Amino acid sequence: MEKHTKTARELADMILMKLAIAGIRIDVRGDTVGWQVVASGSTPERVAQAQAEADRIAQNLRVAYDLAD
Repeated sequence: MEKHTKTARELADMILMKLAIAGIRIDVRGDTVGWQVVASGSTPERVAQAQAEADRIAQNLRVAYDLAD
């Protein structure tokens, strides 16, 4: 299966649309094996919950999308 490319902002927006947690910011950053997701927000509990869920969503998205340069 051929992967499509998306910008960091496009991937972050896709994750945010599926994430059902208010007050969270999602950043996508390239790394040595592809890309990773970093959640930030107002409370540690909310960030931890969002990070776990964003990682799960990103795992599914990595099958179809690479990060554009």
